[in-house]
Amino acid sequence: MKPWSESTVIRIGTTVFSILHEAGYINDTRKPVIQRVQLEPSVIDYLTERKEFSVLSALKVFEP
Repeated sequence: MKPWSESTVIRIGTTVFSILHEAGYINDTRKPVIQRVQLEPSVIDYLTERKEFSVLSALKVFEP
């Protein structure tokens, strides 16, 4: 597999920060600070029912 070009790496990073900002996980893409995000009980129930414990665990990292 060929290594990614520098422009590809920059574009991926920009896209990731945009997604995190839109989802409310960071407050600003220029000086990002992680925000506390509350999960809806229905999301927790959905993930638990489907045994998606790794996803649930990753999301709960941001809980108070």
